[in-house]
This record gives sequence, C-alpha cells and structure tokens, in this order.
Amino acid sequence: MNFNPRIRLLNLMYDTPVESLARKVYMYLFQRKNYEIDRQTVAVMHKILTPASNCIDIGCYRGEILRYKVQLSPRGEIFGFEPVPYHYDFLKKKFPRAKIFQVALGQAEGMAKFYFDPEYPGRSRLAAGEGAVRHNTLQELKVRVDKLDNMIPTDLAVDFIKIDVQEILALQLKPSL
Repeated sequence: MNFNPRIRLLNLMYDTPVESLARKVYMYLFQRKNYEIDRQTVAVMHKILTPASNCIDIGCYRGEILRYKVQLSPRGEIFGFEPVPYHYDFLKKKFPRAKIFQVALGQAEGMAKFYFDPEYPGRSRLAAGEGAVRHNTLQELKVRVDKLDNMIPTDLAVDFIKIDVQEILALQLKPSL
C-alpha cells in the first residue's frame, strides 16, 4: 500500500472537476519549469491555431494540452496518442471529438515494453534509462508501437504537433501478430 501523500492527493483528484486546476497548481508550486513550458505552449497555440486547424498530441497523459487543441480548433481533426491504458480510457471519455489512440509512436511497428511509474507518471517510458525512474515503483506494460505515418491520413495538413515523450533508447520490437 502506498502512503505517499502526493500520490494519495493525486488519486483523490483523478476524474473530478478539479483535476485540471489541481494539476496546474501542483505544477506551478513544484514543477515550475514544466508549468512554464505548458504555459508557453498554450500561448503559441492561441496565436497560431484556427477553428479548422488539425493537431497532433503525442504523449497526452491527462490531456491538459489536448484540451486547448479541442477548444481552439473545433472544426479541425485532433489526434492524441497515449500508451498507458488508464490515461487512454480517461482521454477517450473526456475528449470524444478527438481521435485518441492507445499506442506509443516509434520508428517501427510491433509490441514493446513500457515502464509506467505510478508515483511519477511523467517519467514513464518505452525504455527504462538508468536512474531515470525509481525502479521499485515501475509497472511493466506491453504496448503497441506504430509509426505516426500509419496513424493519420497521408493527405492531412497538420498545423500543430506537441510531442511530450521521454528519451527513447534503441528498442527491439516484436512484430505485431
């Protein structure tokens, strides 16, 4: 049983109307660099996106940036990619207009191990880099990996792509069955 107060508080906020606000406050207080990056990303989106813009969000997590894409481009096509089943299910329910895929993107197609860290989800990754995550908290998941080119229409003009992924080491993918 995990008694980490941060995790307990996060779990209380998941899937509630205050989750987004609580996440912003937490980032502002404890992850200032990430807070600033998100703030700048949203500012850029406000300047360049139109109601018909087509957008891609790679590494959606809980959809904080995806939410702005859906709001700012109501007539555009919005694609989201999130390999973690729990977050994928949340995103499908929260953003029914967006096309959400439970897949990690890579240079090859197949299956791969994904190391999910429930205590620090932002450190989860396809390949566990040394010291990058606390190994005692990792959950190993099998995820589908595919190429972005296989996931979106080839003739679609994409106006904005956000990529939020951890460093990916060389992967040995097992062919899809």
